[in-house]
Amino acid sequence: MSQKATSKTCLQEEELKTRNQELETKTNNLTQQIQDMTTNWNELNIKSVNLVSLAGETLSAQLL
Repeated sequence: MSQKATSKTCLQEEELKTRNQELETKTNNLTQQIQDMTTNWNELNIKSVNLVSLAGETLSAQLL
């Protein structure tokens, strides 16, 4: 392989490494966003259950 071809191959490998790192970072960021969204969803579910429970208690108290 010529010097020029070797240099080009090395450059392509570096570009691939850089691109892989960028993709890994994006993957990690998306994974974190999914985890955050799941946490938010779970917290909203808990709050909605608490609100329904409170509404039921309030209605029961008004009927008594």
